[in-house]
Amino acid sequence: MFLAYASRHGPALLDCALYVPQAWRNDRARCECAGMLAKHPFATKPQLARQMLKSAFEAKVPATWVTGDSVYGDDWRLRGWLEEQAQTYVLAVSGKEYVWRGWQQHQVQTVLATLPPDGWTRLSAGAGTKGRR
Repeated sequence: MFLAYASRHGPALLDCALYVPQAWRNDRARCECAGMLAKHPFATKPQLARQMLKSAFEAKVPATWVTGDSVYGDDWRLRGWLEEQAQTYVLAVSGKEYVWRGWQQHQVQTVLATLPPDGWTRLSAGAGTKGRR
């Protein structure tokens, strides 16, 4: 995983962390042989992101906002921590997450299903490995 910083001068990589899925860690002999268990205790991707962001904030990196995909947005602990830091963020969430609408919570997929098809504007984020994003 990487923590990147973007400014008008361009991007810069600030930090990185090794993510090893829990299923891989279940092969203890292989992990011990690679020296991973002592060096890299298991952490989820959102936990690793929080550690990297905490280091960046402590180093006074001037981050106006934090962004990430639904792997991070679906983690309410990470979102809550960012709010505790008074840090603005834009994190994607999956359809299974809940949002407040009025005084009730609704699943994102339920809210999206009620929106009219012509109420959307499709914007591209550029070319990706599988075509336009």
